[in-house]
Amino acid sequence: MGRMTDKSFPKREEIYWGDLEPTRGGETQKIRPGLVISNDLGNETSQVVMIAQAKSGVFIHSKKF
Repeated sequence: MGRMTDKSFPKREEIYWGDLEPTRGGETQKIRPGLVISNDLGNETSQVVMIAQAKSGVFIHSKKF
C-alpha cells in the first residue's frame, strides 16, 4: 500500500482488498481481503501497514466482538 496523500490512513481492524500480484515463492495469488493488524499510530506515520490475509471463501462478519 502506498503513501496516502489525503491524510487518511488505514486503521486497525479495517478490511481492505489487496491485489497480491506479483507473488514470490509460495505466496497466494488473486485479490483477497486483508485485516489491518498494525496499530493506528504506526499506520499514520509509516509507509508500511501490516495486513493479515484472509483465505478464499472466508465470511467476513461486520459486527465487532
